[in-house]
Amino acid sequence: MSAPPAQFPYIVTGCTTPYNGKDTWPRLEINDLAKDELQFSLFIQAMKNLQAEGYTPIPASWKEIAGIHGVPWAKWAGDPDGPDGPEHSGGNQWDGYCYHSCVLFPTWHRVVLLFLEQAVSAEAQAIASKYTYVTPEEQEEWRKAALTLRFPYWDWSAPRVEFEGMPKILTYENLRLLGPGGTTLRVKNPLRGYTYESPPDDAPSSDYKGDMRTYFSEWKRTVRWATSKNDPSDDYMALDTALKKGLSIDVLNSNLSPGKADYRPISVNREKLIRVFSFPPEVDNKDQEVACWDYFASTRPQSTLPSDIAKFVSSVEEPHNNIHDDIGGNGNMSSLEMAGYDPIFFLHHCNIDRLYALWEYVYPDYWMGKDGYAVDKDTRKQFEDRSGTYQGKPGAAITESTGLAPFRTSAGEYWTSNEVRGLTPAAPVKKYYSYPPVKVIYEKRHGWFDTLDDVPVTIDVTKPCTLDERKQYIAALQYHFGARPTLLLGPGPALPPIFRGVPAEEIPQLPGGRAVEGTRDFVVVVSLPQFAFRGSHRLELYLGGVYVGDVSVFSRTKPEKCKNCASNIASGTAVVRGVVGLPHSVVVQVLEKADANKDTTTEEEIAQILKDNLVGRIVRPDRTLLAHGESGFVTGPGPDDQTQWINQRSIGLGTYALQQSRQTISIAHYPVLPNKNEPTLEIHSARVVVSENEFVPPVRTDVISHGAALGGEWRRWHAGADSDSD
Repeated sequence: MSAPPAQFPYIVTGCTTPYNGKDTWPRLEINDLAKDELQFSLFIQAMKNLQAEGYTPIPASWKEIAGIHGVPWAKWAGDPDGPDGPEHSGGNQWDGYCYHSCVLFPTWHRVVLLFLEQAVSAEAQAIASKYTYVTPEEQEEWRKAALTLRFPYWDWSAPRVEFEGMPKILTYENLRLLGPGGTTLRVKNPLRGYTYESPPDDAPSSDYKGDMRTYFSEWKRTVRWATSKNDPSDDYMALDTALKKGLSIDVLNSNLSPGKADYRPISVNREKLIRVFSFPPEVDNKDQEVACWDYFASTRPQSTLPSDIAKFVSSVEEPHNNIHDDIGGNGNMSSLEMAGYDPIFFLHHCNIDRLYALWEYVYPDYWMGKDGYAVDKDTRKQFEDRSGTYQGKPGAAITESTGLAPFRTSAGEYWTSNEVRGLTPAAPVKKYYSYPPVKVIYEKRHGWFDTLDDVPVTIDVTKPCTLDERKQYIAALQYHFGARPTLLLGPGPALPPIFRGVPAEEIPQLPGGRAVEGTRDFVVVVSLPQFAFRGSHRLELYLGGVYVGDVSVFSRTKPEKCKNCASNIASGTAVVRGVVGLPHSVVVQVLEKADANKDTTTEEEIAQILKDNLVGRIVRPDRTLLAHGESGFVTGPGPDDQTQWINQRSIGLGTYALQQSRQTISIAHYPVLPNKNEPTLEIHSARVVVSENEFVPPVRTDVISHGAALGGEWRRWHAGADSDSD
């Protein structure tokens, strides 16, 4: 980064200039922003200018903005008087400013977006102010467009993404924009990528061999799914395949044909968001409120929750990691060091912030606090940032008052999570932005979209709400992301009576609530060693040949060079947690195939059948196979015969594609993955209590832990794949 002029620091306030007395305006989804010709024109022009070489003010240049998150390991120009922090380690700790895998993940990224939004707004206003040669009426239209412009988000959870993939507006090389006086401007699309003035200092190139290698220190621009080493293009077909994954997952939908077992698809990322909003509306005590925030904010929670909560909820960081890997492939977005240079990074994180805004709205009491978390009834411990940052040592205590460097308020102090919290008028500090209300439209039992009262449920994070309304909104958000719990009350495939035995007095009290007969919510809780491989990777899970979900690690490119990473591995803390739900219909299919969906099947037999039909693959974000594990999934004549997935970058993830691309080969010669690099998987299940009133979220009871799965040998597919390899 560059040495700043003396007038800095750069103060982060958000977009404070009002228009007609109103100073808070909504951030729009990128496809909706594109429909507003004036605002979209100003947004694209502003982004293009920020990316230009020599842009001033220097702290708001793209080179400086992008470098805050990762490389170069250098002080941001907007905070010249900030401390250097710990002596820099040459890669022995995380030396970017960002926080990941800790309770500050949502709040730090909210401030970086506030900063970028402010920079874009200032540039948009400067552009509009130059249009002095048009009519006064048009001048006012451009002025309004600039002052009400907020940074857009990309809603990758929208159903359209499952079919369309990435918005085309993010892929075009050039754009035609509305200019002053009705003219047309043709500009290079700044959302497609960023061309470096020179590759950032410390830009990593991976140590993988052959086509697994990345060349960030040599590439001249950001890339998405790079097609080659030299001057690569972006493989958007492969990227869209990754985004559309999971459409083969079928869940029971008896409404389509009452009395028949019909199915509908649900995407992996939407299923994860259902679990992000599956925390209970209330918990028993303050310590559980703190722990709920921990489990929401981080894929490496440090506190503990009761098993009926902990085993069935996901962190917002989990789908965040998925999208990074889906978009990046072998390019920028899947590299922790390099992701911030791709403009889509900020559209993605703006959507994460929107999800955070919804979550804190329906769970306002769940918060990290200042006193840490309860280890037991007599002991408390402060949350830690185990990775370290540019200004913080690994293991430093973090609280709601920890400074979110390098961003300073108008008082000259660093923003804190307490100040970042909330978008309602009662929030401690005004942010000058909001999000469009989420309107949830329920399906009638036999057909058209409608709500019970012909009025959609509207969730507006700027409005106060009661506990009863929050319960309604939690149920609505689960529905919005694809949950249909009341369908389980209708006819359809069922599990054996072994799973029906909850006494009525033990069923939680819900309005009209009853435990669903013949079904359990089965999940696989996954723990992935964060630094087991050289960079980001993911575990894909298949049950009975059906792709059921994944857990992603968003990691640095060269973890083996990091002494602090090694320390975290040794202490057992360098583990990313994720939850994969096993769809009810797939569980039934597996039991039916094993002739086990009957009264005489025991709980232990059912659990073992599920374990025997699980297949796991550890892959790079571009789906190159790194390691493979099976448990009784017979694909060949001998114990050394396992499944290989061929043509991995182009196949889909559905059952049909999986079956068509499997072949049996001997893997006896492939080395065993070291124990410390193996994932651990545990299967749990719970009864689901559903109210016929769809405005009440379901609850889980009668939790059973079925033990470990895929506990045998994992085979390393590529020499040099894991961090212990040469």
